[in-house]
Amino acid sequence: MVNKVKSSVDPYGICKIDEEGLDIIEKIINDSELKWDEGVIGTGSDKPAGDNLKTDSSIRTCKTSFLPVHDELIEMFGRLVVDYNRNYSGWNYDIEFIESIQLSHYFEGHFYDWHVDSFVNPAIENNKPYNRKVSLTVFLNNPDEYEGGEFDLETRGPNTDWSKERFDKFKLPKGSVIVFPSHMWHRVRPVTSGVRKSLVIWIQGPPFK
Repeated sequence: MVNKVKSSVDPYGICKIDEEGLDIIEKIINDSELKWDEGVIGTGSDKPAGDNLKTDSSIRTCKTSFLPVHDELIEMFGRLVVDYNRNYSGWNYDIEFIESIQLSHYFEGHFYDWHVDSFVNPAIENNKPYNRKVSLTVFLNNPDEYEGGEFDLETRGPNTDWSKERFDKFKLPKGSVIVFPSHMWHRVRPVTSGVRKSLVIWIQGPPFK
């Protein structure tokens, strides 16, 4: 349901979900009674897992909801990440599980400023420390359905040639997936019209040593 993410010189991978995979996602979204939150933040850039979430519209404004646990989604994205982690990226991270999958809707004026997904302090599950190691962004609608809302991923450092940006910019077709390490800085630019729809997925494992 997902084509393979090929290795490249970039510190991330891109692939695409096929129609069968998209049908599964849309069926879950449309059939579920989702509970929506607005403007909720609590990412690794400021809070470890388990801390109380807070609302801060200066960092993020959008609508978010967590999808119910669904075996087909876990299998689809788990297989994608394991394959890329082991066979294509060269990361070979020690990873164990996928968090609840988040659905995000960005309406006009909504954005998410620069942040990382990894926690400042590891989360504790069953008396073991964990942290986010791999993140995925899944585009759920086509670029012509909204203006703005580009996804920026910082792929180069401060010593980058002055003529180049420190980040790569993405606004990809429906079903496209970006796989990247959770400690990389990224953002969603303000949406100026329409609605940007996406899934956000985090994969955790023992902290780096």
